Amino acid sequence: ALHHIAMVEGEKARGTYIDPRASRKRFREYADTYLKNQAWKPTTRAVVEANLTNHILPTFGDRPIGAIRRGEVQRWVTQLGQLPPAPTCPHGVMVLGERTRRGRTSDAYLCATKGAKGKGACQPMPCRPLAPATIRAVYTTLSCIFRSAVRDRLIHESPCDRISLPSVERSEVRALTPEQVTR
Repeated sequence: ALHHIAMVEGEKARGTYIDPRASRKRFREYADTYLKNQAWKPTTRAVVEANLTNHILPTFGDRPIGAIRRGEVQRWVTQLGQLPPAPTCPHGVMVLGERTRRGRTSDAYLCATKGAKGKGACQPMPCRPLAPATIRAVYTTLSCIFRSAVRDRLIHESPCDRISLPSVERSEVRALTPEQVTR
């Protein structure tokens, strides 16, 4: 006990002490505070809020910010790149099928009873994993929140350090020839 008190007093003297009660704050509460403190353009704010609402808060929202570990963040990033589980509707579990919207066909989860013509809860839902660039954008949002929590002295270190992210394949840009430009 005396050793612990000496360590805490030393951390306080160095300015590195972090109150353990601070890390019990829910991730959702801190994320709300983080959002309010940012001076972003409206479009940036909308993207960050969508990332939080759709991808981050369902997984980490109700957890204490100090209880989230690096392995959990890595597993979450990996799952973002995988096919989401089949949702349910009032008729049961939806099935994998195809739907056509605006002349384009794509994979979708469909109601087993109403198919692609469902409304409300039976509406077809897209079923594709997130693209690597989208995963990086969502991860960046999470990482920024944790970096801010470290700076605000809620946690000692970010669980977003050394996370493996999917690589983004860049397509080759083809420049127009002078004849094409002239046309």
